[in-house]
Formats: sequence, structure tokens, C-alpha cells
Amino acid sequence: MRTLWDGAVAANAKRAEDIAKLQGLQAALGQVKEALERVPTSLDNLKIVARLVLDDLGMSAADYTTQLGAQLIQAVDGPHKVVQELLYLGAQRSFAIARSHYANIDLAELSQGFPSTYSEAELVGKMEEKIRGDK
Repeated sequence: MRTLWDGAVAANAKRAEDIAKLQGLQAALGQVKEALERVPTSLDNLKIVARLVLDDLGMSAADYTTQLGAQLIQAVDGPHKVVQELLYLGAQRSFAIARSHYANIDLAELSQGFPSTYSEAELVGKMEEKIRGDK
């Protein structure tokens, strides 16, 4: 009978110890949950930034997070295409002006660009040589 009693006392002590551990873990879990709720996640920060960018561009942000990425791409893609077209048009105009001012200019050679190591004076000198026909 003594052995049965001792086993019950030991089991009861073990159970009390387990309950204390469980209560400690529950308290720690509660603290972690509170801390996570107070700190915005990086995803929340990205959502805020995306909405601010769209607002600055004069676009209304979508209600759904999945649409924010697509809206940002559209917001950047449109102006990017316009800038590309303007750059192309500017290059065409530059070649047209060069051709109208200099009859002997070689547009094929000019369109290849020039080395970035030239100073402005060297570049002008070389262009004048080409225009005059000097080699």
C-alpha cells in the first residue's frame, strides 16, 4: 500500500510541475504575441510604402495587397516607355541636325558613339577633322 501511495504522490508532484511549466510557457507565449502585434512586419512596411508611392504618382492604391505589386509595375512602366520614346526621338533629331549642318558627316560612324576617355575639346577636334575630311 505504501508503494501505491508513494507512486500517487510522485505522479501528483510531477503533474503540479508540468502545470507550472505550462503556465510559464503560456505567459511567455502571451508576451511574444503582444510584442508581435506591436511591431509592424516588413510586409506591412512594404504595403505602406507602396501605397505612399502610388499616392505620390496620383494613383489610388488597390484595396487588395496582391494588386499593389501590379499597380507599382504599371506606375513605373508607363513613364519608362515614354522616356525611351523621347530618348529615341532626341537621338533621331540630333542626327537630323548633324546631317543638315554638315554634308560630309558619316552618320554610321557617328552612331557608334565615342570613347569616354576623350575630353570635350578632343572630341570637338576629332569631329571637325572628320567633317573637313582629314584623316
